Amino acid sequence: QEELKTRKLETLLRDSNLEDKDKRILESILLLPLEWQSTKIGINEEDYGTSVAVGDTREPGTGVTVDFYNDNTIRIDRINVTKEKQRRGIGRQWLEEFERRAGNEGYTQIILEASADHGDVGYIFFPQMGYDGELSKEVVNNAREDGVLDENETMVSDLISTKEGLEWWRENGESIEVTKEIRAQQTPVQRQPPQPQPPQPPATIVPQPPAPDLS
Repeated sequence: QEELKTRKLETLLRDSNLEDKDKRILESILLLPLEWQSTKIGINEEDYGTSVAVGDTREPGTGVTVDFYNDNTIRIDRINVTKEKQRRGIGRQWLEEFERRAGNEGYTQIILEASADHGDVGYIFFPQMGYDGELSKEVVNNAREDGVLDENETMVSDLISTKEGLEWWRENGESIEVTKEIRAQQTPVQRQPPQPQPPQPPATIVPQPPAPDLS
């Protein structure tokens, strides 16, 4: 099934009019638990760039929507896995691989909508992965009144930098647009195990002649 799933997505991407670099980035979607029989892909040219949606027809709303704004910026509008596969680190694994591929293809920024709607936890999850954004004035004022945000702090990273602030954000947070700067990453090099060395022959000791008697 995994091989068929790979062929299915590769076929969908190969037949699309996406740039090769964007196809390579989107191949990271293979890390998501989408069944090959029900995977669909939609590509639309919008005013801002190219929008790509890959979803699972078994569960509406499940999948990924990615917008390629320009040569520097990608926006991810949606990352949803099936309910039975949630809270297993799948989204984190995919996002880390997506970031690595995007950085290696020359993109420098990813924008996300960190949602707090309908039970979503993106507003907590994405900031903990290094995405940051400016808090609304209402949140800033409320957080300062509750003593979890200093006067000169306005970013979500400021708020969640303390345990008290993180818990406050968990209870009172809202959907927020967050951004992360990315760069090219070297693929980890697999270290080879040390090779056994052949046994060395014992050292030969050459007897030295006695020193002459000068007395």
